[in-house]
Amino acid sequence: MPSTAGPRRPTAPCDFESDGAVARRAVPPTVRAAPYRGERGRFPTTLDANCNEVTGYENPRATAGLACFRPYGDKFYVRDTLADGHHIEVRGTVNRTGDNFRCYEHGGSAAGWQVCDGFHDEIPENSTIYWEIGLWEGGTLLGTGGDPKFSSTS
Repeated sequence: MPSTAGPRRPTAPCDFESDGAVARRAVPPTVRAAPYRGERGRFPTTLDANCNEVTGYENPRATAGLACFRPYGDKFYVRDTLADGHHIEVRGTVNRTGDNFRCYEHGGSAAGWQVCDGFHDEIPENSTIYWEIGLWEGGTLLGTGGDPKFSSTS
């Protein structure tokens, strides 16, 4: 009997999930964000065209989370900004392959910016990715942030 438990969360930063499929992955690659300890100037300190935010569920005036995509290295930066017990997740699709992916933060609002940098082998160069930021409670989507984003990879 097939399992209905849903995809497991990786146990280490940037582990990919796989169900062992040969031709096409049934379970999208999932990257757990790791703490960001990068160089100054490559840190997404402000929202730009490759960033999006999601508002709080209980308080829709508060920013609950932020996400930014940086094409060099196909990195997503995520940040939970509201101590509300929910988590921030980015989900998307690559236009050229149809592959789905997701990146989620862990550690809550105290963790600061975190980076998902394990997609460089998964996302083809010169592709467009469609992605959205979401506010989640366990496996339940509570809300998404603004319009979906279309970002180009390098």
